[in-house]
Amino acid sequence: MTRREKLSHLKSLSDNAAKRVQRSKTDWREFLRFYAKLYKYPFPEALLIYEQAPQATACGEIKHWNMVGRRVHRGTRGIPIINDTDRDMEIRYVFDVADTYGEDRGIPRRWSMPDRYMDAVVNELQSRFRVTPPTENQSKNLKWAVEEYVRESCEDFLDTLRQNVGESSLEGLDDDDLRERFSDTVVDSVGCLVSERLGLAQGLYGDDNLSFKFLRGFNTKAALYQIGAAAGHISRNVLTLISQTIQKQQQNERVKNYDEQRQIYDRGIESGAGDDRGGNRGGGERAEGAAAADGQVRQPVLGLSERESSVAARVPAGGDDAAGRVPAGGQRGAGDDGDGAEPAPRQDAGVGDRGLHSDGAIQHNDTGSG
Repeated sequence: MTRREKLSHLKSLSDNAAKRVQRSKTDWREFLRFYAKLYKYPFPEALLIYEQAPQATACGEIKHWNMVGRRVHRGTRGIPIINDTDRDMEIRYVFDVADTYGEDRGIPRRWSMPDRYMDAVVNELQSRFRVTPPTENQSKNLKWAVEEYVRESCEDFLDTLRQNVGESSLEGLDDDDLRERFSDTVVDSVGCLVSERLGLAQGLYGDDNLSFKFLRGFNTKAALYQIGAAAGHISRNVLTLISQTIQKQQQNERVKNYDEQRQIYDRGIESGAGDDRGGNRGGGERAEGAAAADGQVRQPVLGLSERESSVAARVPAGGDDAAGRVPAGGQRGAGDDGDGAEPAPRQDAGVGDRGLHSDGAIQHNDTGSG
């Protein structure tokens, strides 16, 4: 199959996928639940993966899997994807984690939002609007804060939306009606995707009859792509913000835990209990911060594992604009959600000793198994 034929085939798959997911609210929700697993991918690429491998859970290019210590089984055919909104439609191949083997550290880990961080997350989202949360119930406030965030972010997409609603049911609507239908549909979509990704049992938005009530109007591929692009982009921003907030809270917890343990330790030193001044407590136990055999004093960071204590805690820089958003024209790199092992599009790394045939199948140049 020539490159032109491959592109034509993938465009056809994309057209069919767009029609299928827009067919009903149920079909759209099912796609969003799938997209929650691969939300770092642009909408057109995620749609193609869904059409070809709906059972996939975590996809990455061979470069990513090699980088994290995993290998793709010999003979496995990659999932071909393109972003058909780009002028240069490069054909790339991705592989699901189920088609790989190797180090466990390379397996993406599902993350969630513990209840104890709910207040901090809501406050971080709410701080963008300088508006008092409407209730005392933080679960409801989370829904409110995400909705406000999404509606404000939707403004970045309205100019492009107007250019892509021709021949759809939205053609001819005035700006206010178009804004309402677009924003409502994106709010519902982000709520579904984010709640699925965070593992929220109740979700941010219930599956009631009002959800996605305007979805049918986006009945052309171009119009639906506007919903998908906005939902994917804004969800990446929301999840990144939530991740960074949780990381900051966890760092604060570690510091607080260390300070508390340090105070206990200092009180023990002052009282002189159990310390023989040689760094050993009763029973031969070495005191924390005492000199080791090589004469070096090592004070462990309490609350961290032995491996973590040797590495300074890092909090990712924001990089957003004043409103806490990434402009619609610029996509946040990998949408880091706190799990560095998770594959993301176009990660650079050496490909090792294996490559791809032109049809996406893995070929091995070594004699090892796999």
